[in-house]
Amino acid sequence: MNITKELSRFVTDTGFEDLQADLIDAVKKAFLDFVGVTIAARKDPVALAFLAYVRRTDGAEEASILGYDAKTSMLNAALVNGVMSHILDYDDAHSVVRTHPSSPLIPAILAAGEHEDVTGKELITAYAVGYEVSVRLGYAFGKKWYEKGWHATPVLGRFGAAAGASKILHLNPKQVFTAFVLSAMQAGGTRDVFGTMGKPFNSGKASMDGLFSALLAREGFLIERDIFSREDSYFPHLFSEEFEPRYLTEDVGYRFHLLETSFKPHAACLLIHPAIDGVLALRDKIPGPEYVDRINIEVAPLALKVTGTRTVEDPLQAKFSMPISCAIALVYGRATESFFSQSTVSDPSVTRIAERIEILPNEKMTEDEASISILLKNGEIFCTRITHPRGSPENPMTLREIVHKTEDLLSGHMKEETIRRLIDTLLHLEDLKSTVELIRICCENPC
Repeated sequence: MNITKELSRFVTDTGFEDLQADLIDAVKKAFLDFVGVTIAARKDPVALAFLAYVRRTDGAEEASILGYDAKTSMLNAALVNGVMSHILDYDDAHSVVRTHPSSPLIPAILAAGEHEDVTGKELITAYAVGYEVSVRLGYAFGKKWYEKGWHATPVLGRFGAAAGASKILHLNPKQVFTAFVLSAMQAGGTRDVFGTMGKPFNSGKASMDGLFSALLAREGFLIERDIFSREDSYFPHLFSEEFEPRYLTEDVGYRFHLLETSFKPHAACLLIHPAIDGVLALRDKIPGPEYVDRINIEVAPLALKVTGTRTVEDPLQAKFSMPISCAIALVYGRATESFFSQSTVSDPSVTRIAERIEILPNEKMTEDEASISILLKNGEIFCTRITHPRGSPENPMTLREIVHKTEDLLSGHMKEETIRRLIDTLLHLEDLKSTVELIRICCENPC
């Protein structure tokens, strides 16, 4: 079996009519979440650096940078929007394969979709196939490669972006095949940069590279080498010693993984969410943070490894610190984006609580679990255990909750009337006649 060929045919053969209503709703949730986290990051220093670079070096006007009245090339639009979507680290995720599917995928299909002026149904279909390719590859790679230090979002995201862009550009199976090979040739990204400006760069570069792979394939660049073959390909084995190619094609086109997305109610690393949920669940049971003597948290070993740091200098680092994130949640009662500021990170009441938090690894726990105990100074103890954090597929955020999150994020960046029109457009994405119209709303009169 030529696995790359079969996966390419899945991309070309899948149509909007193959998607059931719950899958279409899942795509709408992803787009709603995406526009909120992306446009809300428009004034971040990382976004401003990329915007300045593009304005200085690129005079093309093929696609738009969201939240700005600015156009650039399709590739640079995918790059900048991909970076912006991951700056806040508040975007959706797939906890099993440890990737953020939308941040590389949606910028690529929006850039190509705006240039080609496709319909909402085409955007939905492109997202569905791109998501499926990236997540299936994640399952095929297993767990160990991530634990060795690879960043799943850029590695898997290049393939998702390539698949989604290929669908928008109406590539044939041979061209999609080439786009996958080109994505493999560019795949990379490490976890060393978590908590720095480098993490969103990984996402933006993946989006850019996936789109570039599809565009180059459209121009006649051709490579026919089955990169997903266990026997013949170096590519998967460079990343994973436990590569299982059957996950790429098993029931492909019949079973979709779109309903497995986790959406974030808290603006911190997903591995911290179970602990934050537990702290918030106990917050109303204690008289106040000042009465806390000690907080014990048990989590999966990987969660401690990635987020156990206590030394943070800025809000970005705080999002990857379980002690600081949980302290913010306990002190302020929320851990949404506005609570990750320099003032909260430096707040003595937050740092005092963080110093009283002890985190222990528990090898029997999954990454969705956390056990929290709060010991008060008077000797009282309050305990809880989280098995699935809020926003996970097993404990999902409602559509209304995601709309509220998007409204909250866009407030201050758009006029209220524009926010309402944007959300209404995305809630009825299948009825959209022109991607250009959607982009126009996203870039209209930024505050």
